[in-house]
Amino acid sequence: MHSFNATARQEGTWWIIDIPELGQTTQARNAAAIQDTATDLAAVILDVDPSEVNVTVSMQTPSQ
Repeated sequence: MHSFNATARQEGTWWIIDIPELGQTTQARNAAAIQDTATDLAAVILDVDPSEVNVTVSMQTPSQ
């Protein structure tokens, strides 16, 4: 299992998701899609099945 930490912050109507350990950034249309989007990004970068990836996402509020 590959484990990573990610942060998500809202910019306009989009959520920007950073996975620093992979040096990658992606975006999601809504908060409900953040976890799947982050997991899919890590899986694609590592060329593994998404079930082999665990991404812990921290949501940032505008004041953080």
